[in-house]
Amino acid sequence: MPALSIIFIAIGLLICFLQFGLYKKTVDKLFKEKIGHNATGFKKPTGEVKRRIIFNGHPDAAWEWPFKYKFTYLGFDIHMSVCFVGAFYTLAIAILKVAGVITGSLALKLGLVALIFVPFWFGLYFMWNEKRIVGGANDNLTGCYMGIAILKMLKDEGIEFENTEIGVVLSGSEEAGLRGAKAWCEAHKDEMNDVPTFIISYDTIAQSEELMVNYRDLNGTVKVDKDVSDLFYEACEELKIPCKKGMVPPLGGATDSAAFAQAGLRATGVTALSHALPDFYHTRLDTPDALNKECLASCFAASVKALEMFDNGAKQ
Repeated sequence: MPALSIIFIAIGLLICFLQFGLYKKTVDKLFKEKIGHNATGFKKPTGEVKRRIIFNGHPDAAWEWPFKYKFTYLGFDIHMSVCFVGAFYTLAIAILKVAGVITGSLALKLGLVALIFVPFWFGLYFMWNEKRIVGGANDNLTGCYMGIAILKMLKDEGIEFENTEIGVVLSGSEEAGLRGAKAWCEAHKDEMNDVPTFIISYDTIAQSEELMVNYRDLNGTVKVDKDVSDLFYEACEELKIPCKKGMVPPLGGATDSAAFAQAGLRATGVTALSHALPDFYHTRLDTPDALNKECLASCFAASVKALEMFDNGAKQ
């Protein structure tokens, strides 16, 4: 039985690492296939296309996380941490038992201690509620808003570019593991190699003090493009908008920029969200009332400045 414990726990942790740590399609085929959608639009320049910039957000929202709604981020984080501690604790006991380091009554007592973790593991079956989809006003209609608002502003002001093509990509199924962005890259990445192409992905633009350019993504495992990252950061500096340089850390998830970067495209991710996740994150509280207009305005201004700098040849 200890040997079987080692095997099953190791398999479970491996699946967790591949599926949720690296966003691989490890167990996708075990779930019913559903159709997602991406929306793509481009504004052509008046002359020859010599450069291209794409603004990206994802419109899909998550199933609600009941534990987070009821117990806030701290309760949610403690629950998940205890589950992992329990898995590694049980794995350690099984390894020591197989190695003969512990035997008899000691092994039994240590095994009984593991029962403490059972309610937490059982709680994993209730980590999301398929009957309630959150509003997603912040996560991530704010990201979609950036590109759409830029195109609307250009149209309203009658602004044309001579050689810069502007794109907006709204990628679906981000919450399922960047699936929409990955599919978009499979379909279109070769089309983006004709001219220098920058992609700025936005995810949850909600807290002004947390505005950040992420130089690494996907739990810190993916390095994104430095020039694209620097472009947005320097645009913020030009406008004196507070902005941090950082990364999406381990256990922090990912933005769609990771999928673009993995496909060989030049991208960065911009976020404005504390990793001590606010109450609205993945709960029914993510409504228009929770939007931060000041934060949206700052990010929009920086994005327009980045577009202006890019059109003038910056970082290409």
